[in-house]
Amino acid sequence: MASHHKRRVMGTMALTALAEVFNKAFPLITVHYAQSRLGLEALGYAHYVIYLVDLIVPFVAWGYQGFGSHAVSATKDPVRVRQIMGSILALRLFNGFVLSALLLAAVWTVPQWQEYRSGVLALCALPLLNAFSQSYLFVGKQLLRVLSVIQISAKIFALCAILLLVSGPEDALMYAAAAYSVNGLISVVGAFLQMRWFGLPQFHLASISHTFRAALPFTAPVVMFHLSERVDLFLVEWLEGSTGVGAYTGPQKITQSLSAFAMAIVTVFQSEVLAASAPQRRVEIIRWAYFSLLILFLPLVCCVWFVDEKLLTAVVGESFAGQGRVWSVLTLSLLAQPLLLVSTQIVLFSEKRMASVSFCYLAVALLSAGCGAAVGAWGDSLEHLAAGLVAGKAAAALVVAAFAYRVVPSLPRVADWGMVLVATFCAVGFLWSGLFEEWVILRVFAAVMVYVIILAVLARDRIRAMWKLALGR
Repeated sequence: MASHHKRRVMGTMALTALAEVFNKAFPLITVHYAQSRLGLEALGYAHYVIYLVDLIVPFVAWGYQGFGSHAVSATKDPVRVRQIMGSILALRLFNGFVLSALLLAAVWTVPQWQEYRSGVLALCALPLLNAFSQSYLFVGKQLLRVLSVIQISAKIFALCAILLLVSGPEDALMYAAAAYSVNGLISVVGAFLQMRWFGLPQFHLASISHTFRAALPFTAPVVMFHLSERVDLFLVEWLEGSTGVGAYTGPQKITQSLSAFAMAIVTVFQSEVLAASAPQRRVEIIRWAYFSLLILFLPLVCCVWFVDEKLLTAVVGESFAGQGRVWSVLTLSLLAQPLLLVSTQIVLFSEKRMASVSFCYLAVALLSAGCGAAVGAWGDSLEHLAAGLVAGKAAAALVVAAFAYRVVPSLPRVADWGMVLVATFCAVGFLWSGLFEEWVILRVFAAVMVYVIILAVLARDRIRAMWKLALGR
């Protein structure tokens, strides 16, 4: 590998990592600030408006990201690139206008959503900006460094807008607009740059028709995945109202940020599985994927119960006092993530079983919604609702993992579980001792160091092998 190419790859990795840090930190920073200015009821109102408007996004995205990345990377013809740009833009705008109209009709029809009408009406145009997203070009043409810079800049701009414009509960819609406009801003700036580099999009009916058909195999997994991740707020608002949504937002945002790390890890192993030709090699990579997620989430799920309340209020604000147990329960869902993501995104995706991936995410959505509604209505609290959602997701994860095992028999080794359990037990023992109880950040840092040191000693060979795989050596 030439030194220039190495520097480019390392620079891209560094900027992408920095962008990921911003992506994870942005919602936590904005929620921490907003809870102190808006209060839980106004914060819940703002986030439920965002939730309703965001229902459009997977249908605007459709399967065009997956199709576009493959299509532009396979051609060097600038005319063909402009045709792909035009086709995807036209189809996304059409989807956006149709779904926006349907959303407005639903908000004006469903009695439970009446209080959110003005908010949805004010923000319903923002998802249309996502139609201009051309991130598939950044991926297909290896321009991820530019995309990372745009993402970081948009996050900083939105954060400044929130700090300057949000001062009280009456600014709930201003907060929602500023927080939600980030992706639209990224899409518009990215589209402007791409049009300067590749020219204006070209619109041809034949190309549009071909793009729609070619994107269909990518569509169902995208839509089902987004819907499976969005059932919780619907149930929270149904049972607890906008104040309940506000109280739930803090634990939810932290859990989502942690869950996003799982997808980043799975993406690395997914590419390795697709490149592997020997079946035994693929099985080994899948086991490494399970192991990497296990070492990340098992100690977190076991240890959070000792620090949940203090750590939650330290990260997202004092307004969420009393929701520590809700966060602890939600973190249990992270144990289902390795089973779900490895089974769907690595095993079934590598076998090109896209319909199976869609049905798996549909099962997650249905079981989570069913269990969440039943347990939440029975217990009449956010903690019971969270327990129901987690139980439904865990049940679906076990079913999905069993199905994926029949496709490619691969599960974590017993020895891997043993090493992680021993290191986790040591971290739990440290927290149980009560040392540094008054300094929660120091206490968490010390527990992390105990876990990392013990695991590094016990699993040094496995970790070294995974590190070489991640570096592509």
